[in-house]
Amino acid sequence: MILAVPNFSSLESRRFKEHWFHLDIPWHKYHFNEKSLRYLMTTNDFKIVRISTICLEQGPYGLLQSILNAMGWRKNELYEAMKGNLKPGRGIYVVFQALLVALLLISGSLVSLLTSIREGPVLKAVVQRGN
Repeated sequence: MILAVPNFSSLESRRFKEHWFHLDIPWHKYHFNEKSLRYLMTTNDFKIVRISTICLEQGPYGLLQSILNAMGWRKNELYEAMKGNLKPGRGIYVVFQALLVALLLISGSLVSLLTSIREGPVLKAVVQRGN
Protein backbone atom coordinates (compact mmCIF):
# COMPACT_ATOMS: atom_id res chain seq x y z
CA MET A 1 0.00 0.00 0.00
CA ILE A 2 1.18 3.52 -0.74
CA LEU A 3 -0.01 6.27 1.56
CA ALA A 4 0.59 9.96 2.00
CA VAL A 5 -0.39 12.00 5.05
CA PRO A 6 0.42 15.52 6.24
CA ASN A 7 3.64 15.55 8.30
CA PHE A 8 2.52 17.28 11.50
CA SER A 9 6.11 17.76 12.68
CA SER A 10 7.24 19.40 9.42
CA LEU A 11 8.89 22.79 9.27
CA GLU A 12 5.85 24.17 7.43
CA SER A 13 3.44 22.86 10.05
CA ARG A 14 5.44 24.49 12.82
CA ARG A 15 5.86 27.76 10.91
CA PHE A 16 2.36 28.24 9.54
CA LYS A 17 0.34 26.66 12.39
CA GLU A 18 -3.39 27.26 11.76
CA HIS A 19 -2.59 28.71 8.30
CA TRP A 20 -0.90 25.50 7.13
CA PHE A 21 -2.49 24.25 3.90
CA HIS A 22 -2.22 20.57 4.90
CA LEU A 23 -4.10 21.14 8.16
CA ASP A 24 -7.28 20.27 6.33
CA ILE A 25 -9.85 19.64 9.04
CA PRO A 26 -12.29 17.83 8.88
CA TRP A 27 -10.81 15.79 6.00
CA HIS A 28 -7.69 14.99 8.01
CA LYS A 29 -9.11 13.77 11.31
CA TYR A 30 -5.78 12.48 12.64
CA HIS A 31 -2.34 13.99 12.28
CA PHE A 32 0.91 12.07 12.16
CA ASN A 33 4.61 12.61 12.43
CA GLU A 34 7.05 9.96 11.30
CA LYS A 35 7.21 8.32 14.74
CA SER A 36 3.43 8.05 15.14
CA LEU A 37 2.98 6.79 11.57
CA ARG A 38 5.62 4.09 12.13
CA TYR A 39 3.89 3.11 15.37
CA LEU A 40 0.47 2.89 13.67
CA MET A 41 1.85 0.75 10.86
CA THR A 42 3.81 -1.68 13.04
CA THR A 43 1.00 -2.15 15.59
CA ASN A 44 -1.34 -3.04 12.72
CA ASP A 45 1.03 -5.60 11.20
CA PHE A 46 2.42 -3.46 8.38
CA LYS A 47 6.08 -3.21 7.51
CA ILE A 48 7.36 0.12 6.21
CA VAL A 49 9.32 -0.54 3.05
CA ARG A 50 10.15 3.10 2.32
CA ILE A 51 9.27 6.46 3.82
CA SER A 52 9.98 9.93 2.46
CA THR A 53 9.04 13.56 3.09
CA ILE A 54 9.48 14.63 -0.53
CA CYS A 55 6.16 15.09 -2.28
CA LEU A 56 6.22 16.91 -5.60
CA GLU A 57 2.44 16.62 -5.93
CA GLN A 58 1.60 18.48 -2.72
CA GLY A 59 4.78 20.06 -1.35
CA PRO A 60 5.48 23.15 -3.45
CA TYR A 61 1.84 24.14 -3.88
CA GLY A 62 1.15 23.55 -0.19
CA LEU A 63 3.89 26.00 0.75
CA LEU A 64 2.55 28.66 -1.63
CA GLN A 65 -1.04 28.26 -0.41
CA SER A 66 0.17 28.38 3.21
CA ILE A 67 1.92 31.68 2.45
CA LEU A 68 -1.33 33.08 0.99
CA ASN A 69 -3.24 31.85 4.04
CA ALA A 70 -0.74 33.50 6.40
CA MET A 71 -1.06 36.78 4.46
CA GLY A 72 -4.70 36.93 5.50
CA TRP A 73 -6.51 35.70 2.40
CA ARG A 74 -9.47 33.37 2.93
CA LYS A 75 -8.14 29.96 3.90
CA ASN A 76 -7.20 27.91 0.84
CA GLU A 77 -9.20 30.25 -1.41
CA LEU A 78 -6.98 29.85 -4.48
CA TYR A 79 -6.98 26.07 -4.10
CA GLU A 80 -10.78 26.02 -3.78
CA ALA A 81 -11.15 28.29 -6.82
CA MET A 82 -8.94 25.95 -8.87
CA LYS A 83 -11.28 23.10 -7.91
CA GLY A 84 -14.22 25.14 -9.22
CA ASN A 85 -15.44 26.45 -5.87
CA LEU A 86 -15.09 30.17 -6.56
CA LYS A 87 -17.20 32.28 -4.21
CA PRO A 88 -19.27 35.02 -5.88
CA GLY A 89 -17.52 38.38 -5.94
CA ARG A 90 -14.09 36.89 -5.14
CA GLY A 91 -12.75 36.58 -8.69
CA ILE A 92 -10.46 39.62 -8.55
CA TYR A 93 -8.97 38.44 -5.25
CA VAL A 94 -8.28 35.01 -6.71
CA VAL A 95 -6.60 36.57 -9.75
CA PHE A 96 -4.38 38.62 -7.45
CA GLN A 97 -3.49 35.50 -5.43
CA ALA A 98 -2.66 33.63 -8.63
CA LEU A 99 -0.31 36.46 -9.65
CA LEU A 100 1.42 36.27 -6.24
CA VAL A 101 1.83 32.51 -6.63
CA ALA A 102 3.29 33.03 -10.12
CA LEU A 103 5.84 35.46 -8.67
CA LEU A 104 6.79 33.05 -5.88
CA LEU A 105 6.64 29.86 -7.94
CA ILE A 106 10.34 29.28 -8.60
CA SER A 107 11.68 30.43 -5.24
CA GLY A 108 8.84 28.73 -3.34
CA SER A 109 9.37 25.47 -5.19
CA LEU A 110 13.09 25.51 -4.42
CA VAL A 111 12.47 26.22 -0.73
CA SER A 112 9.88 23.45 -0.60
CA LEU A 113 12.22 20.94 -2.19
CA LEU A 114 15.10 21.87 0.10
CA THR A 115 13.02 21.62 3.28
CA SER A 116 11.43 18.38 2.06
CA ILE A 117 14.75 16.57 2.19
CA ARG A 118 14.46 16.30 5.98
CA GLU A 119 11.23 17.91 7.18
CA GLY A 120 8.79 17.93 4.28
CA PRO A 121 5.10 18.66 4.72
CA VAL A 122 3.96 15.23 3.57
CA LEU A 123 4.94 11.75 4.75
CA LYS A 124 4.84 9.29 1.87
CA ALA A 125 5.21 5.64 2.79
CA VAL A 126 5.22 2.33 1.00
CA VAL A 127 4.04 -0.39 3.36
CA GLN A 128 3.29 -4.07 3.08
CA ARG A 129 1.30 -6.46 5.22
CA GLY A 130 3.26 -8.58 7.69
CA ASN A 131 6.71 -8.36 9.22
